[in-house]
Amino acid sequence: MTNILFLDESGDHSLSIIDPQFSVFVLCGVIMDGEYHQNIAAERLNAFKMR
Repeated sequence: MTNILFLDESGDHSLSIIDPQFSVFVLCGVIMDGEYHQNIAAERLNAFKMR
C-alpha cells in the first residue's frame, strides 16, 4: 500500500520580516491511498480544475 501526501502553503513564511498587513501562514496537507488517487481522485480533480 502506497500513500501520497500533497502539501500546499500560502502566506508569509518569513520569520525575519513579518508583513503586518499579511501576517498569516497556512500549511495544508492531504494524505490519500495511491491506488485511490490513480483510479479515482486524479480524474475528478482534473475535471474540477477544468470547470
